[in-house]
Amino acid sequence: METANEELKSSNEELKSTNEELQSANEDLETVKEEMQSLNEELDTVNSELQNKVELLSDTNDDMQNLLNSTDIAIIFSIVV
Repeated sequence: METANEELKSSNEELKSTNEELQSANEDLETVKEEMQSLNEELDTVNSELQNKVELLSDTNDDMQNLLNSTDIAIIFSIVV
């Protein structure tokens, strides 16, 4: 009976130790999760800014194309070597 009790105490200590390790790992994962969420927000912001620039460039390109189409003026590009 005493041996079984000692084994249970030993098992209990091992379980406590394992639980502490798991709690520590969980805290680390929570920290990483928060960092990833922050980076994701930054990427969303950059993505929105880039999308706005793409739309602006597209509009500008359309305006230039419309101007060139409406003027019927030939444009000659010269390459200087």
